[in-house]
Amino acid sequence: MPRRLLLVIVTCLPLLGSSFMVHAKPDIMIPTALRPCPSAPHCVSTEAQKPSQHMVPIRYNGRPEAAQERLRKIIKKMPRTVITADVPGYVAVEFKSRLFGFVDDVEFLFDPDNSIIRFRSSAHVGYYDFGVNRARMKAITVAFQTDTGAD
Repeated sequence: MPRRLLLVIVTCLPLLGSSFMVHAKPDIMIPTALRPCPSAPHCVSTEAQKPSQHMVPIRYNGRPEAAQERLRKIIKKMPRTVITADVPGYVAVEFKSRLFGFVDDVEFLFDPDNSIIRFRSSAHVGYYDFGVNRARMKAITVAFQTDTGAD
């Protein structure tokens, strides 16, 4: 009996592994627009219609690839940050709060026709964020505008 079980495991293991590999990481599709902010005050976006949630997009000069690299370097310097998607024209990031570990989701969508970076930053759960998302996006904008891109 143990020999038969071993034979079944050895025979089926490669099949199981290949099925996990196929579904392990789907292709990332670049969105054409950012998701709208919910009515809760924990979201800011360049696309928001509500003045309390609206922010100005980040302007850049030059190639969008160079701007994306600059943005990536700024984000990587920030604590408790994980880049969850990074494809040409789109970056998604999770920021985790230091004290309670709350997660904020941030998306950056590059608009090469207008040389701007559109963004949306929102708390993953909850209602209030006490201005954390707005402050973070202001800091990223200032860092992007003052960073020369050279390291």
